[in-house]
Amino acid sequence: MGDRYCDFAELEKAEREGTHFRRFSKRRASNIAIIAPHGGTIEPGTSEIALAIAEDDFQFYCFEGLVDAKHERFHITSTRFDEPQCLALIKPCDVVIAVHGLEGSSKKVDVGGMDIWLRDQISRKIGEAGFGSQTMSTGNHAATNRRNICNLGKMGRGVQLEITRGLRDAFLVSDPKRSWVISAACDSVGVAKHRRRIPCGPISPEPSMPAKGCGIQAI
Repeated sequence: MGDRYCDFAELEKAEREGTHFRRFSKRRASNIAIIAPHGGTIEPGTSEIALAIAEDDFQFYCFEGLVDAKHERFHITSTRFDEPQCLALIKPCDVVIAVHGLEGSSKKVDVGGMDIWLRDQISRKIGEAGFGSQTMSTGNHAATNRRNICNLGKMGRGVQLEITRGLRDAFLVSDPKRSWVISAACDSVGVAKHRRRIPCGPISPEPSMPAKGCGIQAI
């Protein structure tokens, strides 16, 4: 079944922010953004994983469903995800990594996106850690559409991580600091930052929002 809403404007008119959904971001002095456009009850665990990757180093954004509902109620597909706060946050960023959820009890990640070098780096490091990792160049998880949210940063290319439910569930009951997916992504982004000499500059912080949903604490 397809998404209930074609874009964010439609969703915002029909749903109540703070009750049905929320938007949350952390601005950091970095040109690297980690986002979870289908967080909360939409694709559980993706907000937590994205936040753990971002920590206090990278820009962070998530859009979360706050009530139990069918997946399509709050899901806006990546090529139509046009929530304004997210677009504004990633637009000046050289690196954008989007964390998504994939069905399945196996522990694996489909790695796509138009940043081929970083995609391959992350996929390789996940494989070296002994987990399933598949580099996607075709199909639904390839994220090669230029309108995909991960490809809307400054460079016009990003990375998409599709993480199975089995692996997300394992992450939620483990120590995030030791999570292999976190280490793989952070190591790869660190290499990318050094390789491309991505500049960091001061970015004005946004007001904190009340913490709600998915256990994320506002700072």
